[in-house]
Amino acid sequence: MGHKPRTTPISGSSVNTNLEAANKANQVKAERRHKHELTDTIATNIKISAALWQLDEGGKSKEFVITRVGELFQAKEVLLTAFLKLLGRAKAHFNQKYPGNQDIKWDMITVAFHKSASAYENISHLFSGKEKLRTVGELFAECIKQRHVKPAQANNREMHFRLIFSKSDVIREAYDYDDDEGESAYLERSRPLKSKSKLASKRKRNDSVASAPASRPSRPRSSIPTLRSGYMTLTSATTGSSGRSKKWSRDPELYTYHFVKSTLTYNLLTCQKTLDTFGEGTLRLELSADLRCEAKNEGYLGRGSSKIAFYGRIEGQEYAITQPLDPHLDEYEVQKILQAEAELLCECDGFKWHFDDHAKNEDVTLPPFYFNQKGAMMGTIIQVPGSVLPLAHTHFLATPLLPEGEHLSKIRKFTGNDIFGVPDVADYLTQAIQAFAHFSHEFSCGKLIFCDLQGIPDSDGVMCLIDPQVHTKTPPGRQQSHRMYWDQGEKHIDRLMKEHASACKSNKFCNALRLRELIIAPYDEEGAASTSANPGTAAEEAKPKTDSRFHLSHIVT
Repeated sequence: MGHKPRTTPISGSSVNTNLEAANKANQVKAERRHKHELTDTIATNIKISAALWQLDEGGKSKEFVITRVGELFQAKEVLLTAFLKLLGRAKAHFNQKYPGNQDIKWDMITVAFHKSASAYENISHLFSGKEKLRTVGELFAECIKQRHVKPAQANNREMHFRLIFSKSDVIREAYDYDDDEGESAYLERSRPLKSKSKLASKRKRNDSVASAPASRPSRPRSSIPTLRSGYMTLTSATTGSSGRSKKWSRDPELYTYHFVKSTLTYNLLTCQKTLDTFGEGTLRLELSADLRCEAKNEGYLGRGSSKIAFYGRIEGQEYAITQPLDPHLDEYEVQKILQAEAELLCECDGFKWHFDDHAKNEDVTLPPFYFNQKGAMMGTIIQVPGSVLPLAHTHFLATPLLPEGEHLSKIRKFTGNDIFGVPDVADYLTQAIQAFAHFSHEFSCGKLIFCDLQGIPDSDGVMCLIDPQVHTKTPPGRQQSHRMYWDQGEKHIDRLMKEHASACKSNKFCNALRLRELIIAPYDEEGAASTSANPGTAAEEAKPKTDSRFHLSHIVT
């Protein structure tokens, strides 16, 4: 006889408990899976399609089917840049079929997520203000979170948008496209606007476009930048009989680009650098239209072993626009290099202030020199859709242009990257700049030394130092891979200081400033300098610590 299977009775309460536990476990798994899905959206490509839609004064909306465009974007693509590309392509189709209307600009556009022929969701608030998103991947994740994206769209990694403009902003009264064949496939009527006044223009309605069934309240979009032509030829400044501009040192034909500006400031109290970014793409860079690397070309300034410079103007001032020479570098590497150069220039300028302050306290008069930091900035060009950027990269470093003309002095070297040099006894400027390099080593407690110090006299004959380099010690626990190509590390620091040791004894300013006897006290937690009246104790306190902020303490006599 066969045996019946054994069964163990389970009480009702046990069943409920087990079901609750199972449900809770499934819920936790689902939440984890959802988080992973959102994370994955940032890592891969996303397809975005868009089309121009018109909204008239009666709230009637219409799609221009011919303007439908789509493109595959990397998830890390800047959100605004992606939509400007789409707008440019859609606008090109529109202008080709309907010439003679007002140019469609970004500030005329309201961006809406296209749900169906009769429903859409205004998302313009995600392009500015507190809710501003930076990348395409972030937008995709947000649309999934808000359930705008259908499951099939999420799986295909695609989104569809409407680029809505007010008819009164764009369409000339002589045109009426409402009955055009093939242009009414998605014609639909939106619900009446909540505003009591009729729609007059996009600027007047302040982004009050409402989606058909239940959209979120509209939000103002005041900080969206107005991006005009990417290639606007400018007239030259007033010229004299010779044709040469009376205002500018060079007068090539210029094109205008919009860019985002970043600047660095040095805190003299804490010796820390701060990066500030502003402009939102509304600032204007006027760049030479001719970028041929020829000496006779006024738009070309020169090139070195790793960088190339062109002539430009920003806010009425002349600038050298610099980029890495290698056109194959990706934008991340370009930005990394240029920011490192900007930080180095800023830090040199900050150290120079402390150097001058120490000289003042020691009653030492230095030959004047300075770094080309005032007015320097980094920039990122906002490329206009449909245009071709002549520069190799979108990121650039801008420094004030030094005097040019028949009396332009050649760049003068005071130290090299791997050589200090021995100045003539009567060459006080070189001695002072080499003393500054020595000071940088002491002021950083031996953690760095500025090198490759070179410059050009300004219009007043004062030496302006440009394009410095630095060698640094690797901080504890950090890989040496963080170094830039010019930074050869601790071995070069020791080599330069060893070479300088003999020349230091005869250097007028190293001696007058008593740099070999200088004691540097790291800041304490409160930011105050640690000092001691006892030279032995002070020397012990002055040993390098992990804190990178330093303060001149005193000199052991």
